Amino acid sequence: MHATNQTSWSSFRDRCAKRPATSADRSEVADPRTAGAPSDGLAGDRGQDPHRGWPGDSHRFEATAVASGSADAVMSVDALQYAPDKTKALIEVARILRPGGRFAFVTFELDAEHVAGLPVWNDPVSDYRPILGATGFETLSYDQIPKWREHVTAGFGAVVAEQHQLELELGPVAAAGAVAEASITLGLQPYCGHVLAVAMRV
Repeated sequence: MHATNQTSWSSFRDRCAKRPATSADRSEVADPRTAGAPSDGLAGDRGQDPHRGWPGDSHRFEATAVASGSADAVMSVDALQYAPDKTKALIEVARILRPGGRFAFVTFELDAEHVAGLPVWNDPVSDYRPILGATGFETLSYDQIPKWREHVTAGFGAVVAEQHQLELELGPVAAAGAVAEASITLGLQPYCGHVLAVAMRV
């Protein structure tokens, strides 16, 4: 089982418009069955026929349409901070995992004061460990990513600096979304941490 939830630069505008903030990255290395499968879902189970499709972008963090207890592992990369209700999102991850299954994720911890009133970054969480415990997980590891602030500044700064090149490569709409997210992030400093965590479904 390989399930991921990965945000893209260009989806910031859509998230602000309250559209789903989920997409899939099913690696052919991790799961060769996904070769040629549509990349429009949140997660899949190992019995899924990749040519019949995966849960689509009408599904959300709290409602993936993945069968209960069907996953050995779920992975989320820099997406959980956009879930409108983190508790419901983690309840859903727990639902689809088998007992003993692992949830590995990288996410930003949010500074509630800096994101107050914004239409994105709802339900700001500055530490996911209490929610993990309350939703049926045992936290196995929870580590701050070294020099994460420098990485955020450098990465988003590069996006703003390369706006013209992004427009050529992605088109004006996608580039505008990327630059908007980068500019807002650099200006507001919404994050107070960037963590790599592994939790076990108990």
